[in-house]
Amino acid sequence: MKDISVKAVVLGFLADVGATAIVVVVLVVAAFFMYPEAYANEEQIEALFSTTGVLVFGLVIGLLCTMLGGFVAGSIAKKAHYLNSGLVGGLGVLLGVAFVGQSPLWYDVVTFITIIPAAMLGGHLAKGRHPAPLN
Repeated sequence: MKDISVKAVVLGFLADVGATAIVVVVLVVAAFFMYPEAYANEEQIEALFSTTGVLVFGLVIGLLCTMLGGFVAGSIAKKAHYLNSGLVGGLGVLLGVAFVGQSPLWYDVVTFITIIPAAMLGGHLAKGRHPAPLN
């Protein structure tokens, strides 16, 4: 418990969620200008955002944002990088539970399998910035 940095985990999680929100807004606005005909009605919008390609793209973007959150947590904590970044991923899993069933089952499964490792990869990258002291 003493290695957990609540500040690092919370700020890492906020970085993940904030980055995800910003990227989603930018991509939705860009898609609107690139494919305005797809925004004619609700069914067309749902059809566009439920295609496999868009889901995979969204999954990759989401995992990159989670990796950023893990990196932020690991950088702030400066110790127990995997623990603190893994907790960011754990919070992401808890948030993701609220959205289960809104996407295909494969998407939910892949998300839940990869979110904690993605966050921990961010923590691993942060660990390279804070190597353990030599004793």
